[in-house]
Amino acid sequence: NYSVTVTYAGGCTSTSPVTTVTVNPTPSTAITASGPTTICQGQTVMLTAAVAAGYLWNNGATTQSIVVSTSGNYNVTLTSAQGCTATSVTTQVTVNPNASASITASGPTTICPGQNLTLTANSGTSYIWSTGATSQSITVNTTGVYTVTVTNSSGCTAISNAVSVTVGTMQASVTTSGPTTFCQGGNVSLMANAGLSYLWSSGQTTQSIFATNPGTYTVTVTYPGGCTSTSAPTIVVINPAPVSTISPSQDVNFCLGDSITLTATGTPGTYSWNTGAISQTITAYAAGIYTVSVTDANSCYASSSITLTSYTAPVAGFTSSVTWATASFVDLSTNALSYYWTFGDGNSSNIAGPTHHYYIDNTYTVMQIVTNPCGSDTSIQTVVITTTGIPTNMNDVGVYIYPNPVSEDLNILINESDWKQTNIILTDMLGKSVYSEVVENPGIHFEKQVSVKTFAPGIYFLNVRSGEVNLVKKVVVE
Repeated sequence: NYSVTVTYAGGCTSTSPVTTVTVNPTPSTAITASGPTTICQGQTVMLTAAVAAGYLWNNGATTQSIVVSTSGNYNVTLTSAQGCTATSVTTQVTVNPNASASITASGPTTICPGQNLTLTANSGTSYIWSTGATSQSITVNTTGVYTVTVTNSSGCTAISNAVSVTVGTMQASVTTSGPTTFCQGGNVSLMANAGLSYLWSSGQTTQSIFATNPGTYTVTVTYPGGCTSTSAPTIVVINPAPVSTISPSQDVNFCLGDSITLTATGTPGTYSWNTGAISQTITAYAAGIYTVSVTDANSCYASSSITLTSYTAPVAGFTSSVTWATASFVDLSTNALSYYWTFGDGNSSNIAGPTHHYYIDNTYTVMQIVTNPCGSDTSIQTVVITTTGIPTNMNDVGVYIYPNPVSEDLNILINESDWKQTNIILTDMLGKSVYSEVVENPGIHFEKQVSVKTFAPGIYFLNVRSGEVNLVKKVVVE
């Protein structure tokens, strides 16, 4: 409390009333941190001011506490209930960068039994592996999941992603598509289990092979990491096919109404005919294909067939026609397999419908003999050959030939003034051309000499054609 006494001139004094002065205390400026103020990225620290009526932090916050996650200097101005203010000292917060954690494997993470794999963490100041190891690298040879916690120079830590290491069983094996004992002509598929590459004992390099030969098969499989394994042997047995034959051994011809005995021969076993019979021997009464299958003790089978052809007795018959000295024969026989003709002049033929040329006018006895496995039959007819009366100057048109008969040179004379292009053709009795010539505008008198010295003796025909005129003259070569 304060008062003042004042002395005036003349010695008078006076004392003032009491004035009370109150001095309020300033707020406490202490800042309390919830933990270390040096933290790692992603972490936070809480800064708390002393109790006051009001707060104003330098980051703008107005609460008693703030949560800090970034580096900086932090202070707070406190206001008491009496309105007094005070500013705290600065608290420095440092946020260090996080550590990084990763694992590098020295090779594939699938390894073979007995192999080692090195796992190395990235650079740091300390390490703790999931195995408990504290070195930067560890060596593993067992299946498992591995992680590492890396601490950097700021004391920050990070945990790596997990690395899975697998130690494979790596045992090669073979799967078959069916029985490994089978009959000749069959096969079985052999397939190795999955790997990177394959080498079979038979030399193939594919994952699966077809075994068509007897023997012992193995496969060596190479797996990731380079390890290999060889399978247990697979034994393939191929039973020989049985022999199936039929007696008689060749296709058979027999006559209608007859029968024939067929016997299955070869490897003993059970029999099955396409007729339904299961005996070794059957009797066939009809034509057709007969097949027997034989199955041996190993259940292997084979089959053979025979063709039976039945016939009825042949019947001979024919007709004939004669043009000049050439006879044509038409076969009318039935059920014939072979033919034999005699023409009555010492000549013969074995075709079905022959044509025969005669050189002498006469009456000839022609005989046809037809045969098949059931017998033969004969037909006889007569053929009359008459070559006389063939004119040398047909229609008295101006075409002449001389001499006729001829043995050396044949002269051809044409006296037709209005003929243009003219074709001269000389043919034998079979119609084969032996001489031909085209004459342009023969004129009133055209003569041609043709040598026949090399021609076989017989009857020939001279064809002379011009426009619509077609003349035929007989020529006899001696």
